Amino acid sequence: MIIEVGGLAVAAGALVSGICMLWWMRGRGDDRPGSPATAVGFIVFGGTLGAGVGVLLTGNLAAEQVGWLLIAAAFGGVATLTLANYPRPDLSLPSRIAMALLVVAAVAVLIGTWWMPLLWSGAVIAGTVMIALVWWRTERSVGRERRCMLWLLTVSATAALFLGHLFFFADSADGDVYVVLAAVIAPTVPLLLALGMTVPDVVDIRLVISWIVLYLAMFELTVAVFSAASVVIANFSGTSTARATGALIAFVGAAAFGPVASRLRGVVDEVLFGSRGDAVLTLSGLGQKLSAAGGPENWVLSLRDAIGVPRIELWDNEHCIATAGEGGADELVVKLTADGEEVGKLVVGVPADSQGLHPQVRSVLQLVAAPMARALQGVSLAADLRESRGHVLTALEEERRRLRRDLHDSLGPILTGVAFTTDAARNHAARDPAETVRLLDTVRAETAGAIVEIRRLVEGLRPPALDEMGLVGAVKQRVSQLRTADGDLLEVSVTAPERLPPLPAAVEVAAFRIIVEAVTNVARHSGSASAAVDLDVADRNFTITVRDVGSNAADWTPGTGLQSIRERSEQLGGSVLFTSGQGGGLVSVNIPFA
Repeated sequence: MIIEVGGLAVAAGALVSGICMLWWMRGRGDDRPGSPATAVGFIVFGGTLGAGVGVLLTGNLAAEQVGWLLIAAAFGGVATLTLANYPRPDLSLPSRIAMALLVVAAVAVLIGTWWMPLLWSGAVIAGTVMIALVWWRTERSVGRERRCMLWLLTVSATAALFLGHLFFFADSADGDVYVVLAAVIAPTVPLLLALGMTVPDVVDIRLVISWIVLYLAMFELTVAVFSAASVVIANFSGTSTARATGALIAFVGAAAFGPVASRLRGVVDEVLFGSRGDAVLTLSGLGQKLSAAGGPENWVLSLRDAIGVPRIELWDNEHCIATAGEGGADELVVKLTADGEEVGKLVVGVPADSQGLHPQVRSVLQLVAAPMARALQGVSLAADLRESRGHVLTALEEERRRLRRDLHDSLGPILTGVAFTTDAARNHAARDPAETVRLLDTVRAETAGAIVEIRRLVEGLRPPALDEMGLVGAVKQRVSQLRTADGDLLEVSVTAPERLPPLPAAVEVAAFRIIVEAVTNVARHSGSASAAVDLDVADRNFTITVRDVGSNAADWTPGTGLQSIRERSEQLGGSVLFTSGQGGGLVSVNIPFA
């Protein structure tokens, strides 16, 4: 009676599953993961099985053969053909051959209701073909269809093993308990298959497979060890295993359960996820590879090999700087942050046959994100340093070229003229003293011009006022001459510590030119009648702040002046901030010094 009630429950579960699948797929178009034909197959299976079991429950011996025929048709024909087309029909040649063999097997099962050997032959053929077909279709499927096939494999294999064990234990003294369990569990099979066909991404089926395989294997191993130990002890003692001895065997098995399960879990994860089961082991192996890697290209290649994903890309804040592999149905983005600032990201291609990455792989990515961010930050800083050095060398070469040009174009002609005039004076010295005096006066004037030109060149290298009056005095002297666009003198206030510490010559010159350039910009462009210059030194950092009270609401467009300020600051490792608005403009420069 329990078997019949369980059969009706399975039939009801199949009917409900088929109806729910049809309802779920309506209006979804091509986006649906399954096919209406498969859902209808569930309904037909449920109806046929329910009718067969119902006939048996009537107790009518004349109709009993009909009942068994309906049950054989449900399991041997409808069920196999429906699952062979799960989640949607496949029209490839191997599938058509398998379908033909399943039809032959179904006919054999139906006829076998009168001749048992033919029934068993049909069942064996159907089982073999189903196993081969499902395995072949799973191997060649991708994406969501592959996940549906994994659901079919998992549910059917688990149900076969679990129900097989329960019916095996049904021969024991308390076998009715196992029969009841089988009758309760069996109806969940069509429901789980329906879930796997409609929403295969509800969980990562690989995780489910991992846990099922692990605990099923541990169950079998534990039962085998306990039974073997009991038999051995009974053979040596000549009596059945005592309760205390059984407890001791159970204790030893429990003590070994953890280590054995851990190793077995590693083997299962090796098969399903590619040896990514232990985040610590994976990360330690990754550390050795990264320590030997030379750059971002090798980093992503080593990381991809370590965690076994189709593709990894390493991005800074703007560009992809390295990539390894290709493919991946979806993408997982891992942000890389250093010192609270996002410096880049890792884009990981998720395998096409899974809903997402294994949790252990996610753990590895989170663990490696911090050192990867630091490494990426180091690469960025090194690139900035190279660029800064390039700017310094360019500026140095430009300065040398300017000096050469100035010496050649200004001082050179003056000195050449002095030499020629001196020769002329010598030639006139004996016979024309008046012309000689005139020529010497010319030499004197040209020499004075050369001195003025030399002073100009020297001031271009370092303003003499810095050595004569110091930075604050030199700034006040220079900006006191500036006028606004209206022709009025610009009022400039300079605030500084009473005594500035000794500054490196490069910092002093850069600060002077930055302040003069910033105040000149105020006079030319801000419309403000005044400017305020604040100088401060703290923790070996020299800070320059230039404010005005102009009313420019638009953001500043960096021109030659602002670009010059930025370059002079960055050449010394400093930073610059430009802001503008209704309250006025602000130029803030910070220059570190040793």
